[in-house]
Amino acid sequence: MGAAPMPPRLLPIAFIVSLGGSFHFGFQLVITNPTQSVFLDFLSDSHYNHYGHRLEKETLETLWSVIVAIVFFGALLGSFVMRFIAERLGRRVGLLAGMCLSQIAVGLSILSHTITSYELYTFSRFLLGIAISITMGLGAMYLVEICPKSCRGKIGMVTGTMVQLGTVFGSIIALPQILGTDTLWPLIYGFELICLAIPFLAMFMLSESPSFLVKRGQHKLARKAIAYFHSITEDEAGALVDELRDEQEESARKVGMCAAVSRKRLRRRVFVGMVVAFVMAFSGIAVINGYAVEILMNTGLNRLNASLANVGFNLLSLLAIFFGAMIVDRFGRRPLLLITSAGILLTNLAMVALMYAYVSTKDPLYGILLVVLIGVFTLFFAAGPGPLCYFISAELVDTKARSAAQAWTSVVQMGSRTLLLSTYLPLKNAFGNSMAYLMLFVVPVLVSIVVLYYRLPETKNKTASEIVEAEQLLPKLCGKKKSPSMENVNVSERV
Repeated sequence: MGAAPMPPRLLPIAFIVSLGGSFHFGFQLVITNPTQSVFLDFLSDSHYNHYGHRLEKETLETLWSVIVAIVFFGALLGSFVMRFIAERLGRRVGLLAGMCLSQIAVGLSILSHTITSYELYTFSRFLLGIAISITMGLGAMYLVEICPKSCRGKIGMVTGTMVQLGTVFGSIIALPQILGTDTLWPLIYGFELICLAIPFLAMFMLSESPSFLVKRGQHKLARKAIAYFHSITEDEAGALVDELRDEQEESARKVGMCAAVSRKRLRRRVFVGMVVAFVMAFSGIAVINGYAVEILMNTGLNRLNASLANVGFNLLSLLAIFFGAMIVDRFGRRPLLLITSAGILLTNLAMVALMYAYVSTKDPLYGILLVVLIGVFTLFFAAGPGPLCYFISAELVDTKARSAAQAWTSVVQMGSRTLLLSTYLPLKNAFGNSMAYLMLFVVPVLVSIVVLYYRLPETKNKTASEIVEAEQLLPKLCGKKKSPSMENVNVSERV
């Protein structure tokens, strides 16, 4: 029997939700990359105007790395309030609140240029981080909860696709030949403001998540919401509402962030989601998004060629994620993650070797080969951990633990990015590109692959109880696998 067709409304809705969240995230990841020299000049001039002296180059770069990273520190804090917003306000209202905060923060970024204040620009990036964490986390939850199980993989991949689309637009619009100049860079944020206004207005016309409505006892509204999202009759939707109600009655108590990591069986699945977020951040993508132009210039390319190569990487990522979307529901999450993570590990090792070879020989050929390898890296990343990290946690747990699991995933991802972006430039200045890359992006990926091999169950088209059974079939470090039939699986007890 073939897979059920995707309800026609879901893709446009996924696009709208992701435009206000993951697209915004991808855009912010890269706009400081080709414009780094412009922002360094802005930072230097602003500091001179306010304090009467100019900063040394190394101090300026260190301060800039903190400003780049502070968006992820804000996102880290946002991860802790995301669950509260999801459970108190709901997924839809929470998304509206996050998009509203995003627009305020973007407006402050524009204002910072007008008054030449790097302090205000720093604060605006901090607010952006909080908003991004809310819209990304709630967006992934909302999309999982409005979809039939049969198409959650494809719809979940839209989140990652829109991240990559955001990086493409951001890397193009921030080119020095377009808006990445001393006078025009506020228009980059003006473009982003327009992109945020569209989904903000559109969300007023969408319904709340059916799962949240059932949790609030609003069964009639939940039935209407399912009928709308799934393109079925309200009578057919009634059976799905009953399913949701039964699932929530089995696990009536909400699970907080502390409970999610203190209950043994649930902790294992939440931990796996955190590892996927960790391997995504420590794959090297955070530094490539933030400093690819700088890395390529250090291996012989001029700024224009390095910026154009950066655009090419993001276009490759977009193509790769379409490939991933086509195969994620055919081959499953587990094989896709393991294969692409192994590809990332091998590519990172080769990149370290090329960086070291260029420093030793100054042969421009190594710079060209590095461009090719970064392209290969982006293909592996965008087909695997890039998009999957945004929804795998939501699939691993049931409704009552979903907001807590998503919050922990966001904490790990944003915390890792904060650490990486604030330490990469100081490490590069101290040890060189190759050693910094080796320390940060080889061993963590290797350890993560081992953990995922032994801990990540397949989640494709599976309920919470079926995922518990799939865990028993995973390879063991020692001893025999337990048969699922030997496990008296009780989801309410396990979770």
